[in-house]
Amino acid sequence: MIDLLDMHEQGRKKQSSVIEDLYNKFFHPINKVLNGAITNEEYKESLSTRLVNKTLDRLKMEDNPETEINEMDMYRENMDKFMKGTLLSESSGKYGAESESSTASGGYQFLRGPDEYVQGKHPASITAINRTESLLGEEVPFGEDFRGHRQASLLQPSDQDALFLGNFLAAPGSDDYLQGIFEGDMETAINAYLDIHHTNPANDAGASKQQVLDNARRAFSSVYFPPLKSVDSITNNKNIKTLNNIRVR
Repeated sequence: MIDLLDMHEQGRKKQSSVIEDLYNKFFHPINKVLNGAITNEEYKESLSTRLVNKTLDRLKMEDNPETEINEMDMYRENMDKFMKGTLLSESSGKYGAESESSTASGGYQFLRGPDEYVQGKHPASITAINRTESLLGEEVPFGEDFRGHRQASLLQPSDQDALFLGNFLAAPGSDDYLQGIFEGDMETAINAYLDIHHTNPANDAGASKQQVLDNARRAFSSVYFPPLKSVDSITNNKNIKTLNNIRVR
């Protein structure tokens, strides 16, 4: 009787393993890329959206049925503003940027760090990829290569965006700022950038804290409050109808 039970249990585990292997083969995101079900670019471009959606779900933020505003889209757009403000602050929007005063590289200036751990901590680049994969609950296509070179500038822009979001959204203390960021508050976004992402003044090549703050405020303001087009640029736009080019019937 015991042998029959053991055989049944072994058979059940084997069947479960086969089902899991089949699932991973056809439905795991990375294998869907390998199998050609989706392109690598489609998968990569979806990483940032998935990271944000997971965070919105965790915070139980959703549309208010009593309003006509699509609040979920607004939340995603506001997180995108935060991401762009950080990108402009760190590298003037240049994904291939390399710091002249440190090992920081890429649009968000992640430190490669030394070959050994510093005071028992991972280099910032390794922390970022670990947080990103932990938040997603799976490995990302660029993860293995990135762990080898740790140079963010070598990643595609969409991968760098995902790396930044994964690192920020999973960072200790980020929850204190998420409500304000999702609701589009620029001051909260700037404080979150300075407190969570731009944490090492030693990498600012002599810039004072006030200069760093002023730079961030200029960058974020250009995203949250883009300059209005000049009157000339509007009147010279042939696609815009004015009183002068509207025929009265």
